[in-house]
Amino acid sequence: MAVLWVRRGHGEGGAANLGAQTARGAAEAGGPAASAAGGGGGGEDVLKPGALPEAGTAAEARARVGEIISRRGARAGELIIVFRNGQAMREFIARAPAAGARVVASVGQLFAVRARCLSLDALADDMLKNVRDLELVGSNHLAALPEPPRAGRAGREGAGARAVGGALLAAIGVAAGTDNSTWGRGVTIAVLDNAVMPDATFEPGRLRILDIGWGAAPGEGASRGHGTAVAALAAGAAPGARGVAPMARVLGIRVVDEEGAADIFTIAKGIVDAVDEGARIINISLGRRDGDIVTRRAIDYATAHHAVIVAAAGNEQSTRLPWPAADPRVISVGAVDGAGDVARFSNSSPLLQITAPGVGIDSAGADGAREPFSGTSASAPIVAGALAALMSVTPGLTAPQAWEILRAHASDAGEPGPDPDHGHGVLNLGWAMARHDTARADMAVAAHLHDRERRLVTVAVQNRGGFGLAGATLEIELDGARSAHVFPWIAPGAVATTGIPLPAAPAAGGDPGGVILRTTLALPAGLVDHVPENNHRGSRLAP
Repeated sequence: MAVLWVRRGHGEGGAANLGAQTARGAAEAGGPAASAAGGGGGGEDVLKPGALPEAGTAAEARARVGEIISRRGARAGELIIVFRNGQAMREFIARAPAAGARVVASVGQLFAVRARCLSLDALADDMLKNVRDLELVGSNHLAALPEPPRAGRAGREGAGARAVGGALLAAIGVAAGTDNSTWGRGVTIAVLDNAVMPDATFEPGRLRILDIGWGAAPGEGASRGHGTAVAALAAGAAPGARGVAPMARVLGIRVVDEEGAADIFTIAKGIVDAVDEGARIINISLGRRDGDIVTRRAIDYATAHHAVIVAAAGNEQSTRLPWPAADPRVISVGAVDGAGDVARFSNSSPLLQITAPGVGIDSAGADGAREPFSGTSASAPIVAGALAALMSVTPGLTAPQAWEILRAHASDAGEPGPDPDHGHGVLNLGWAMARHDTARADMAVAAHLHDRERRLVTVAVQNRGGFGLAGATLEIELDGARSAHVFPWIAPGAVATTGIPLPAAPAAGGDPGGVILRTTLALPAGLVDHVPENNHRGSRLAP
């Protein structure tokens, strides 16, 4: 967010001056512009108070406000003004026409208004006269509503990616035959997106629309059904569009325009209004490249009210997350396919919190359609639904507490421990639901990690059961040769590894494109694994 930041002048009768430190100047100095909130996020052109010559103050103010309302990638002619208190905000709203502005919307909880500049001279002069009332002024930057990758399209999801289809619960570790019909009861999930359309999957009467300025009907175009698909994965109840928590209430809040673009003020307003309407889980499957002050303050508001924000990590195959997913207080969600492998399109980052299914999942579409939905836009509401499910079966559980349970019971994947591709792991709602079952056994082959330089494969296994276990046997078949490894004690939730040296060359008659590794876990005699499907893993190891 580009901001003009002004502070109260010191000293009796002292005039406050406007100064400037542009992002360009900061870059020339070798670092990013500072954040008015003291945090990072990048992309913020922060103007700090300084000692401008008295005669140049008005001209400088007009020039800087002109830059703000014409910033590329922002709503043209608009600006966001944050005041020091509610009284200052209300006084500005009352005098806005005379001050050269039209107030489009306001958020009293943040002391913020979204305004359109009608007269640059009048607006800049009003700011100078009332500089002590202002906290910051900035551009109303745009945020994108991503188009989901198409299921099975090579280069987007990756060749060989496995679609989830209608097996969503199985893909998040829920045992076959589990009745989830009451999951989500009493919990409201807010969906900030394109408008959520009425659909049989939200019956009986679980969908409510909150109009915060863009209306209740979705925009036209390719993203018309985006919000509906997102909401259905969280809380759909009908066949073909059944979500994780089919009894949760959905609060649909449209935050995008006809072209599928949102803006940071409307997103911030949507967050605040969702909290005030009782939502403690807020799903945002859109974002922008950089952070901004207003969104961060809205996240502050949600956090203070014990609400959690779940946000899509993005589909650009990037090593950087968009905002708000990049905020460490937000539950950022990447995508895996039906086999639990990271989707090719999914963004990675050390800030990534968790991954969830996001490839070819049956969901609702526009106007009652049923169709596959892909992308991290799909992964995020699955986590939102899982949070609602946990809260509904554990009375008194808060949304932040539910998140801690999901985080602690995510299936480890990739390198042991948190990693940029998986975050804390892959969503495993079945394990989280069974966390108190101390008799439950579940050993899983978590990963095959191929080190080509060392010609070594590290096999990681995880104890996802309710008690510590010794004596699990890993049966190994590598390029036709068989061996076994017996693991010592593995505590609940812990990961253990063993290394398997690779042959110097493929066996005679073997595959020149690599060797095949198959591993299977066997529990000690007398124990039955509750999730035998995760006891096996196969990999083709390229030379």
